[in-house]
Amino acid sequence: MALTYALVGVLMGLFGAGLNLQARLQSAPVLFTFAVLFTLFALAMFGVFNLNLSPRLANRIDAWQARAQRSGPAGLAVAGALSVLVVSPCVTAPLAGALVFISSTGDAVIGGTALLALALGMGVPLLLVGTFGATLLPRSGAWMNGVKIAFGLLLLGVAIWMIERLVAAPSHFYYGQRWRLARPLSWER
Repeated sequence: MALTYALVGVLMGLFGAGLNLQARLQSAPVLFTFAVLFTLFALAMFGVFNLNLSPRLANRIDAWQARAQRSGPAGLAVAGALSVLVVSPCVTAPLAGALVFISSTGDAVIGGTALLALALGMGVPLLLVGTFGATLLPRSGAWMNGVKIAFGLLLLGVAIWMIERLVAAPSHFYYGQRWRLARPLSWER
């Protein structure tokens, strides 16, 4: 995983300015798509529906994982590189910020070093949780429902934050009405 991120950092350092990643990520179709996804994920957190892999796909992934573990270090390295797909939703925002910064510098060394540090910062906690998770982490229980609702509310907040860039606010809200609503009634004549 660390080498994959370092390679992406080097490529962004070399070719990033030409890609104009920041402008592409702020386009209306991208913002709307992600707002819809965040809303769907929030609904799943509220228990409206469950997100499950199909049994066929889950069996294929389990078989592939067992084969990768038997193939030794090379198979585990490929599995680590592909684990970026699993971890990437958790790191999309800092990764996008790092990629925009790297593309503006145009320096492949800084790009590779920055994303290597980012990947190591993600990988070390994963290794620690994988090694000591059963002894350090609390058991699941009823408290997890409150956590799911809290994360669902956060996901809805992010969806609203993304979509508000696409919807123009009424001008009277900013010019006059807001002030009238905020003043105490005693100020009016």
